[in-house]
Amino acid sequence: MVTTKQPLLLLLFMNNTPVLNTAPCKSAVTKLAVSAESTPKKKPLANSLNTMKKKPELGTLTAALEQAQLDMLLKDKDGVTLFAPTNQAFIELTQGVRGRLFNRQNKDQLTKLLRGHMVAGSYTTRQLKARISDKAAPKNPPPAPEKTPLITLAGDELTITENPAGELVVNNARIIKSIKTSNGYVYIVDAALG
Repeated sequence: MVTTKQPLLLLLFMNNTPVLNTAPCKSAVTKLAVSAESTPKKKPLANSLNTMKKKPELGTLTAALEQAQLDMLLKDKDGVTLFAPTNQAFIELTQGVRGRLFNRQNKDQLTKLLRGHMVAGSYTTRQLKARISDKAAPKNPPPAPEKTPLITLAGDELTITENPAGELVVNNARIIKSIKTSNGYVYIVDAALG
């Protein structure tokens, strides 16, 4: 323990910013402990499934994932990007399509639809923007990896575009919100991908 009354040079970090303190103190340990207590702790991110369960607008999707037994994929698997249709997006499907998808006898159709909203890999908004389709580009040279389309877990190709308002669109669905999770990204979209 330092008991000198001479100034003690102590470098502290508060909110990841170095703070220089030359005031005399009895103990560097005391000074560090006070500083550590005043630094706010970040909450750990929830996984994709738990994040969706906290969003009322994703209740239909969450129930569908449970019915198709894909919910654990979003809880346990690392590096999954999910394009999550809202409850309203499911309502906008025709009644016949909704009835067929949510019929327990058609679990394979529901599973295919839901896997068509998932991509292996954790894609940030910046990475999605880098993949915006350029239909006018010549196809002679192979496209750069960031321009290649995303392939879903169902094997379908997703096309990323930007609408006139500058919003990202995946196939026919506008991205409303992006959420980083502990194991990937959830992008809330306004339509089911088709």
